[in-house]
Order: sequence, then C-alpha cells, then structure tokens
Amino acid sequence: DGLDNNCDGDVDEACPVEHCGYISADETWSASEPHVITCTVYVSDSTGPLLTIEDGAEVTFGAGAVLYVGYPGYGDIEVQGTSSGVLFTSAQSSPAPGDYYGLYLYSYTSGATDIEGLTIEYAGQGAGALYMYLADPEVRDSTIRYSGAAGFYSYYGEPTFTGTEFSDNDGSGIECYTSTCLDETADSFADNTITGNGGFAASLYANHVGALAASSSFAGNDNEGITVRGGTV
Repeated sequence: DGLDNNCDGDVDEACPVEHCGYISADETWSASEPHVITCTVYVSDSTGPLLTIEDGAEVTFGAGAVLYVGYPGYGDIEVQGTSSGVLFTSAQSSPAPGDYYGLYLYSYTSGATDIEGLTIEYAGQGAGALYMYLADPEVRDSTIRYSGAAGFYSYYGEPTFTGTEFSDNDGSGIECYTSTCLDETADSFADNTITGNGGFAASLYANHVGALAASSSFAGNDNEGITVRGGTV
C-alpha cells in the first residue's frame, strides 16, 4: 500500500510485465498489472497454447512490435473484455498511427480463438491493425481505430463481426485482399460502424456483399461507399 512500484508518480500500481518471443504454454495476462510487448511475440507451439487476456487489461506495444497467434505453430487467443474492455495501444509517449503492427491471427488458430471488447489503436504498421490469414474467429463489441493502414485486413478466412467500430484509420475500414474475407452467412457483419476512415468503408469481393447487414453503418469515410471487387456470386 502506498508504494510507487513503477516510479511514474502514481501509487499502488504494479510493475509492468514485459513480453518477447514465444508463448508455448497456456498463459493469462491479468488486469492487475500492465503488459508491454517489446518485440515480436508468438503464441505458437505444437500443443496449441491459449493466451487469455483478462477484462480490464492494458497491453502496450513497442515500436514495430506485433502479436502473432497461430503462427508458425498452433495457438489461440481469448480476449475477455466483457465489461471494462481490453486495450492494445502504443508505448510511445506521443502515439501515432502505425507505431506498431498489431494483432495478427493465422491459420493455426482454432475454435478457441475468441475476441470480445478489444480496442486496438495506433497499430497498422503493416497492412492492417487486425490482420487475419486463413483465420475465422468471432469478434464482438470491439474497436479498431487510428491505424496507419486498414482497420481490418483479411487474406482468406471467414471471421464474423458484431457490434464493432472501425474508425479514423488511415486506410479503409475493411480491406479484403482475397475472395475469402468474411463469413458468407447472411448478416454475419451486423451492428458494426465504419466511419472516419481515409479510404472506403470496405473493399471486398462480390460474394461477401450479402454478409453486410442493414444494421451496420458505412457512412462518413473519405470515399463514401463500398468497393465491390469482381467475383462469382
């Protein structure tokens, strides 16, 4: 009680926990201590470790840092931001879009990957702040903002989004590089908001337009509308 554990002038704060390298066994990042990703972190092993991030946790990323899940081996992430939320942000004193890469989900994730109440801000040093390659998790009640590129970038995969905001990103809110991008189930992209982005609300192939529900909003971007790429419906 009364101690300034991390010497920042505030009392009763825990010392930051630094993360770098491989997470090869189940691990939980608690909300009771700040977390700092100092380099590339891989949630990856032949056993399929699960990284659990508790509600209220804050994770800061150093310059150029990235969190890979399901690459190069098996791995999953569960973000439990059900009440206070979970924050991924820049470790820079004056944060700016593109300070770090962001959260990258790859093909060796499984049904255990689940994201709720996650805010990703100031990422997007690569293609997007939230990047998926052959991954199809559920993303609920989350926010992707201030990316230096797209908010969400997909290279194959069929994720679903509900109650999520893509705002004030330098690129489009959603950028689909391939013909597989969203769950093709009707209304699998529901109750979402895409606004304030530097590109289009979304750029996706024709076979995914049916996933966009009328309950979502696509207005207020630099290029109004949705880019529909060619393809077979």
